[in-house]
Amino acid sequence: MQLGIHLPHAGSQATPALIRGHAIRAEALGLSDVWVSEHIIVPRKQFPRSPLFYDPVLTLTWVAAVTSRVRLGTSVIVLPMRHPLPLAKELSTLHNLFPAGASSSASGSVGSKPSSLHWACRFTSADGAWTRASL
Repeated sequence: MQLGIHLPHAGSQATPALIRGHAIRAEALGLSDVWVSEHIIVPRKQFPRSPLFYDPVLTLTWVAAVTSRVRLGTSVIVLPMRHPLPLAKELSTLHNLFPAGASSSASGSVGSKPSSLHWACRFTSADGAWTRASL
């Protein structure tokens, strides 16, 4: 069994020191991966109010710089907001600069409920190359 954690990259707990510390601790404990997500609008009742919600790709780059083994992943990337070419370049750069950890998948959807899923995409690493496939 592989276990991972979602990093504190949103809300009042989202500080560079805590993100770094959680990632280092997860690796030290032998966890397999660390995760972040991206949301544009979140319901107030379900998410703490805070102006802090770091970009997932930049957060993973920060984490990759301080870890060496743990895999990195995004549970959500809002794909309709991002052009696929720069996103593919960002993810492949992350993968190539930090090959030990940057090999997990990125996916995205619109909406906060399963019934509001409109479009999604997955980037996976296969022999060092990132590919795109519909979900």
